[in-house]
Amino acid sequence: MSAISSKILIVDDDQDVLIALERLLEDQGYRTVTAWSGQEALSLLNSQSFDLLLLDRGLPDLDSAEVLRRARAGRPTTSCIMLRGTEAQTSRVPSYDVVCKWEHPEILDRVRDSLTPEKISRSSSLMA
Repeated sequence: MSAISSKILIVDDDQDVLIALERLLEDQGYRTVTAWSGQEALSLLNSQSFDLLLLDRGLPDLDSAEVLRRARAGRPTTSCIMLRGTEAQTSRVPSYDVVCKWEHPEILDRVRDSLTPEKISRSSSLMA
C-alpha cells in the first residue's frame, strides 16, 4: 500500500505530539487524522476507515487496551502501533507493536512496515 493511499489515525492527549506526528507522517505522503482522546478516536473509527492506528498508551479518558479492543471490534483489519512516552513504560498490550512517541525515525520505520501489503493481508486473515 502506498503512502498516498494510506490513512492514519493518531491518538494522543498531548497536542505537541499530535502536531509533530501529523507533520512527520504528512511529509512522507500519508493522510492523517488526529484525536486527543479515546472517545474521540472511537467516534472517528466508527465513521471513517483507517489503515493504521497510532495509539497513545496513556490516554486520560479511556485505557488504551479498551480503545484498541473496541477499535478491533469495529475495524478488525486496522493495524495498530502503541505509543509510549518513555523507555521505562511497559506494554499492557503485549501483542502489539510499541514505540516511543519521540523516536520519529523508528515510528516511520514501523509505520512503513505496518502498511506493507503482506502485513495487511496477515492482519486480515488473523481477524477472520
